[in-house]
Amino acid sequence: MSIPGGVFLAWYGVSDDSGVPPKYDLFRRTDHGYAYEGENGLPRDIVSGLEGGQSYTFQVVARDAAGNLSNPSAPYTAVAQPNATSSPSPSPSPSPSSSPSSDIACKVTYAPTTWGGGFTATVTITNTGTAAIAGWKLGFSFPLASQRVTNGWSAVWTQSGAAVTAENYEWNKTLKPGQSLYLGFNGAYTGANPTPAAFTLNGTTCS
Repeated sequence: MSIPGGVFLAWYGVSDDSGVPPKYDLFRRTDHGYAYEGENGLPRDIVSGLEGGQSYTFQVVARDAAGNLSNPSAPYTAVAQPNATSSPSPSPSPSPSSSPSSDIACKVTYAPTTWGGGFTATVTITNTGTAAIAGWKLGFSFPLASQRVTNGWSAVWTQSGAAVTAENYEWNKTLKPGQSLYLGFNGAYTGANPTPAAFTLNGTTCS
């Protein structure tokens, strides 16, 4: 298969007792963690827009209908096919400035998978407004002081006390109307692991 500047990936599918086919989230390793490449309904994907001749490492996480996540797959390294354009021209932006916070409309879904003393949380941010968001920072607070983020992906995660923020990377800074971003983190807790009560995006409370 000819995919200039890209790779074709395939992996073993999984199933559970529900009979509902799982979704697969694909991640690419970067210098800053892992970049989210997208969701797949089938156990395969084509990743394009890469630099030909360079090697890239990927991992897959399966997600069932209830939002439960599998452990990440073993890392797989592939070399992008040649003849890619190393610096593709970006699409023109309708506005060079970030969207004002007052114009933001957003929805955040928080789906934790918890086990004894630890958990993995998938966080989905959806732009429900009519304007693109150019640069974003997600904010929330854990209900308990014992809850903490240990590591995360697809954003720069920081925690101060119970307050947590996740800020965009350069590659995912723009969130178009109707578009969703999938973030996540691993965490630890003692006792209970309640869900945060509210989420903000650039200071605006999301539904």
